[in-house]
Amino acid sequence: DLSAKPVDQLRVDLAGRFEHYDDFGSKTVGKLTARYDVIPEFGIRGTISTGFRAPTLAEEYYRATNVSPDSATVQLQPNSKAAADLGLGGLKPETSRNYSFGLAMQPLPGITATIDAYLIDINNRIVASGTLNSVVNGQLVSPAIATAIADSGAVPPSLVVPGGSYAVSLFTNGIDTRTKGVDFTLDAPFDYGWNKLDLSLGA
Repeated sequence: DLSAKPVDQLRVDLAGRFEHYDDFGSKTVGKLTARYDVIPEFGIRGTISTGFRAPTLAEEYYRATNVSPDSATVQLQPNSKAAADLGLGGLKPETSRNYSFGLAMQPLPGITATIDAYLIDINNRIVASGTLNSVVNGQLVSPAIATAIADSGAVPPSLVVPGGSYAVSLFTNGIDTRTKGVDFTLDAPFDYGWNKLDLSLGA
């Protein structure tokens, strides 16, 4: 983490982090932020950063079979042979890019206000797949999913109650998302001598 003031009104911060995972290899992320005070009561600021989140143990390795009187759903491990049967490999980590730009102001003594616009892109977000059916009302609709169920070691579809349904679900890198918006805050402290009151407004 490095910090510098090239000129009196400008402050620049640079930070980096290196991580290594046995499952996913190495990843380096960083953050660059700067603030320029046009006058002591008015400043411009911005930030660019990258992020990284590895799958949790539960997302990567949890397996279970949930059974009801007329159906069963197998939760597959994403890194298993059963998942590979469906064309899905092990989970990849989520990565993100974050941008923000805003203003910091002190319109009156003791009163501060900020307004910031932000944009967050997340790639390879880990989400539940939903239910992928192999057998519906006793009819085979997907031999590939039936093969995956057999390779998972779960109860085979033929043993489900006749006329029932059989399915799988698993965690997968299913979506990319973009989040954007504007944050506004206003803080106003009041000192009455015998008591203090802090008012905050956010939108």
